[in-house]
Amino acid sequence: MGSRDHLFKVLVVGDAAVGKTSLVQRYSQDSFSKHYKSTVGGAL
Repeated sequence: MGSRDHLFKVLVVGDAAVGKTSLVQRYSQDSFSKHYKSTVGGAL
């Protein structure tokens, strides 16, 4: 059987500076940075 790629949309919510971006990058790009850079804004 052939492999299939899946596409998911995920909404991550939480307080400021708790690691939301780090969590998403870890699982989507398999990378983690110890250097923190604040994410600027977001709109729904």
